[in-house]
Amino acid sequence: MRKTASQILGFTILLLFLSSCNSSKSLQKEIRTIRSDLFYELTTPVYSDSIKHDIYLNFIDYSNLDYETTVKRKSTVVVPLILVNYLGESFNVKLGEGSLSLNFREFLTKALITECNNSTCFNLFERADSVSEKDNYILDVKVARCETSSGIKFNDTSILWFDENLEFGHYLEFTNYKVRPANTMLDLDVTLSFDGRVINHKVYTTTYRQVSSRNDSDVAPHTEVCLNTMAQCLSFATKNIVEDVSKDLHLIMLNEK
Repeated sequence: MRKTASQILGFTILLLFLSSCNSSKSLQKEIRTIRSDLFYELTTPVYSDSIKHDIYLNFIDYSNLDYETTVKRKSTVVVPLILVNYLGESFNVKLGEGSLSLNFREFLTKALITECNNSTCFNLFERADSVSEKDNYILDVKVARCETSSGIKFNDTSILWFDENLEFGHYLEFTNYKVRPANTMLDLDVTLSFDGRVINHKVYTTTYRQVSSRNDSDVAPHTEVCLNTMAQCLSFATKNIVEDVSKDLHLIMLNEK
């Protein structure tokens, strides 16, 4: 039985949808099996003068970051041309703490201590239970916002043809992907006190954009590239905001008697 043009078109569109193996659930399941590392590199000059004071950092109790990384479909574009067809799919990805090898609260604590002990006029220690507020400098840091997101776009081109009797279909498919740049929005609420009295309070805000590495894209799965790009973005955003915090605290403590 000969197939009409409308039957061919319908069959083509059906093949396009059936051949698309991408779904938000499958991508989400895949990316949640991967872990990525945050990193902090010291680039500020070492403070070499005498250390004036000690500051004790209270426990940072909340990362303000969703635990699970989530993937949601953004858009789908289908262009059926019977013989050559195009399917474009875009997904939004939001970083969750469960995809990090070290939770963000711990990473931020280590970053603050490392930076302050390298480039400021004071020592920063994690506060122990034995350290009271009386006659001591206490630093409170709260993560007011921590959001990192990226995206994955798939381009699927398929070629379909039939034999001369339009009885048997032949099908080829070509798929490529692109990882969207990652974006981080990070806010810290920072309070410095002495002897129970607030000396300084400030909310720090930073945003950072990180483009994915093409070299990684050539050899790694798209989900891994996306996750690594988001982790890099959060790492650099943290570095920027930690340096801002340490610079301000350094200036404050220089004037403390």
